[in-house]
Amino acid sequence: MPLYGYLIQVNRSGNDGARYTLTKTICTIGRGSDCDVTIVAASLSPEHCRIVVNTQGEVFFTSSSPWAPALLNNEPVQNIDQLFHYDVFTVVGHSFRFETPSGQPLRNTGSQPPPLCIGMNRFVHVPPRLDFTKCITDFQEPAPRSGHRIVVTEDNIWSIGGYNSDLWDIENDDFTNYPLFRELWKFNFATRKWKKMTTLGHMPKELASHSAILLGQQLVVYGGTGIPFGVASSNEVYVCNLKTLRWSKLSTSGDVPLKTYGNSVMLFDEKLCVFGGTTGWQYNAEVHTLDLNTLEWEDLNNMGNNTKEPPGRYRQEVALHKNKLYIFGGGRADESYGFENLPAYDLLKLRWQEVKTTGDGKHGFPQPRKCHSCIQQDNELYMCGGYNGIEIFGDFWKFNLDEMKWTKLEATMPKPVYFHSTSLTKSGCMYIYGGVTHIDDIRTSHIYRVWLKIPKLSELSWQNITHTVADIENQDKSHLLQLGIPIQYLDRIN
Repeated sequence: MPLYGYLIQVNRSGNDGARYTLTKTICTIGRGSDCDVTIVAASLSPEHCRIVVNTQGEVFFTSSSPWAPALLNNEPVQNIDQLFHYDVFTVVGHSFRFETPSGQPLRNTGSQPPPLCIGMNRFVHVPPRLDFTKCITDFQEPAPRSGHRIVVTEDNIWSIGGYNSDLWDIENDDFTNYPLFRELWKFNFATRKWKKMTTLGHMPKELASHSAILLGQQLVVYGGTGIPFGVASSNEVYVCNLKTLRWSKLSTSGDVPLKTYGNSVMLFDEKLCVFGGTTGWQYNAEVHTLDLNTLEWEDLNNMGNNTKEPPGRYRQEVALHKNKLYIFGGGRADESYGFENLPAYDLLKLRWQEVKTTGDGKHGFPQPRKCHSCIQQDNELYMCGGYNGIEIFGDFWKFNLDEMKWTKLEATMPKPVYFHSTSLTKSGCMYIYGGVTHIDDIRTSHIYRVWLKIPKLSELSWQNITHTVADIENQDKSHLLQLGIPIQYLDRIN
């Protein structure tokens, strides 16, 4: 396999305001090789620096770019301190490929060292960023909540709705519905600040255990319940344009589903696919689709052989793979469903089947649960948290949809949680927000994240910049451009 190494990023600010990025490996290289090794190292800016490492492990900077300190050009680096004797540096960590001078990947028989400081499959707390100035004005963060939903872009977390039983005594106005949160919040990754958004149009009121997905810049919300639970449930579809922050309610027709909450939605072939949920008294396992072009509902429950239809349930999770909708867990008031055999609905053949899965070699299968969360990345599904009526879970599982096999991951959540919400960025970072953390109904407003794959170096570099540049949202954009930050990253600051 190719030989991989670590990346160290060095940020240096001089009197001229210049900022430099250097790289150096800190692992064994060129073992058994009789040729020099060249590292192609990429920074956040489009500039590149070539670094030569010989068989003795000496590092040479061969770039004459102005952003590389001249004292290092064409001189061997004897130790790590020589790089940092006047710089402030941050280890950011990334695996990258070594090449021979001819451009071929260098190979060895050893194993690839793990990436450094990325936190692969590890939960990392993401606290709000508190920037103290002479006075703090208009700083807000959401109250702890459960039953909400989040969606994420590369820029922000968007949180819609939720519930907190501690807020029954708050007086409502025309725009609030406490203890249910009739509100939309945004958490910006660059500034690490929350902002409660002011929206236009008619925001839904049934915002506990609803479903939400992101279609481009459109936040689509379906179902949910108001207060009291089950008395005021919904089967409406609302859309919020995240650019204009205007809500609209879709006018649909056809075989409209029951008014339910705790249902699941998935996008399939330009259709919104809805499964399950409860009216508060009745649980169902119905499948409906909404054609997003015609806005017509279709009932798929009486079109095929339904002898293997699963029991009705709510607060399950779903995954879509090879035209089949897989159902993970869920339950009723006094029952939770397991994961050894998964209900699967074939959206082309319009029939149910039961799929047997393979457990982890050491840990078997996840315990039955509801109110957990799952996200899907290609052919893999990741599951965390949940509740079975007695125990709150903090375990972390991966399920391969091709092999139908469970793997229990070593990581555990910082706190067991249920009624939380998760979402996944395109770059492969899973975010977890809110939920109930204690059997006595204690809720949280913490954000956690976990990388599910090694991110691009540019993504890691951008994260490092947002952590080291103070008050980045108030910096002049032209100044940030002069530092070499591409415009597409500056557009993430909002």
